[in-house]
Amino acid sequence: MSSALYAQMALFHPESYGGVASASLGAKLERTTDRGRIDVIVRDLKPGTPLAAVVREGDRLRLDIPWNDFRTIGTGETFGFTRVAPGPWQHLAITVPDFTGSSKNVANVRFLITLFDLSLGLLLFWRCFGDTGAEALGIAFIAATITSNFPAPPLWSMLWITLAYAGVAAVPFLMLAFALSFFDRHTRPIRNGERHAYAVLCGALAISFLIAFYSNLTAFTSPLIHGNVLALMVEITLAYGGTVSVLAGGYRRADGDLRRRYSLLLIALLLTFALSLVQTFSFLVLKRAKMDPDNPLYDVNVVLSLLGPLLFSYAVLRHRVVDLGFVVNRTLVYGAVSLILLTAFGLTEWGVDKWLKPEGHQVSAIIDALIALGIFLTFHRVRDFVEHHLEALFFRSWHDNERTLRRFVFEASFITRPEALLAAFARELSRFTGGADYALYLGEGDAGYRAEVRAGRMPDSIDIDHPAPVALRAHRSGVEIGDDNSAGSAVIALPMFQRASLIGLVLLGPKARGEHYRPDEQELLAQAAHQIGLDLHALRVEQLEKRTSELVEQVQLLKAENRSLIGASAAA
Repeated sequence: MSSALYAQMALFHPESYGGVASASLGAKLERTTDRGRIDVIVRDLKPGTPLAAVVREGDRLRLDIPWNDFRTIGTGETFGFTRVAPGPWQHLAITVPDFTGSSKNVANVRFLITLFDLSLGLLLFWRCFGDTGAEALGIAFIAATITSNFPAPPLWSMLWITLAYAGVAAVPFLMLAFALSFFDRHTRPIRNGERHAYAVLCGALAISFLIAFYSNLTAFTSPLIHGNVLALMVEITLAYGGTVSVLAGGYRRADGDLRRRYSLLLIALLLTFALSLVQTFSFLVLKRAKMDPDNPLYDVNVVLSLLGPLLFSYAVLRHRVVDLGFVVNRTLVYGAVSLILLTAFGLTEWGVDKWLKPEGHQVSAIIDALIALGIFLTFHRVRDFVEHHLEALFFRSWHDNERTLRRFVFEASFITRPEALLAAFARELSRFTGGADYALYLGEGDAGYRAEVRAGRMPDSIDIDHPAPVALRAHRSGVEIGDDNSAGSAVIALPMFQRASLIGLVLLGPKARGEHYRPDEQELLAQAAHQIGLDLHALRVEQLEKRTSELVEQVQLLKAENRSLIGASAAA
């Protein structure tokens, strides 16, 4: 909602979009730090502005609406205040003029960054629902997008200011929650003492923020409130420090790909930490509480606010810091295809209008239909091209993994002994899944299915009417398994059919890294299991035929010996 309001003002009604009050009025309004009521001091007053007509440099003003110096005030709004010094108190009011500052030029860029953070946060939260750490990280990205840089009524603006500042304060603690969850999943379990310390830190944050909110709402300060500002900064620093400590500890203990993921998280975190340092420096040294376009550090803030999410997005796509898997793949592929086709349609239509200049609505409609038909006919080629190159860039490990499995399935038909094929398939399942639990079962008639090879927490046998084989017979494709203790740690089941008979099945546990089995992976594994099942059945049939031939030969030999013995007895 905040981003939508921001877009409405920044993109569609730029004539009324402005900075905060100080930028809109042509002066800097610096808050006083004396105990008691907070006033503002006029600094850098620009001549020729409505405010310059009624006040002078250095005047002390008491605003009618205490938080008006933080608000973005719309064109034509009344700005009321009381001049309390120098001289006798005097109540004044001016009409806010049209804003002509630099914010109009940078609003679109800033809004695109906001949309980027928001989209990434929503994607994380939606795709990883149920994963506490990933949900916390998604909320952190969403909280970072909340802004109050749009004109709004006083009470409404106070709501968005509160949400914006609460989001900034909560981001470090949400990132710490993600780091603890990531560390707990990949390195070692989080201890109770660490959980309690995190809870205490969050409680201190809530208390400090409530005190700060009271100060902003009532424009009141005191030594306690000054100390609370320092305490809030210490708490945020502790949250960042704790996150760095957790990720650095994971980095020291990890190796290989996990170590690379920890390093990327650390770099992205340090970029975000640098962003907070810039904002803190602006507040304490420059006395600028708002990162508006007139702030000297605004450009640095914009760059840092984009670099962190960009690096994190790269880590997600390239190194699977969080498993967004199949949904990201499809989003990238079809998003790119849609963009290419829409651009092609627009450019083609523009070229036709410019050079062919069709006359009449009917001719234009026919040309548009032909263009659309041509794009429709090229859709699959464009999709295949985009899919190939995007997946080669971001999802190369998928292709390598699938290609190795397909090669194994092709070569498996040349293995000559069932026990060798079973052992080879077991090794391939372990490699493909990254070390997940597995088991391969073959049918034994009414007795059910017996495990030929297995690893991890898998049962020795499966009843013929167990829910897993029943579902496989019903759907004739791979199925997901719910919370069923009788199936051990299995999460998916794969069928082995020979004609209409389920001659065997494969059970797979969750991947070692906690990633989900994508739909395309499940389909490929089901095809592999089916083909291996057919190969095993063929080897068994060959063994039976060979054994039958051997028995027939033995019977023939016995018959021949029997005839010889009978002939010898008759002669005797």
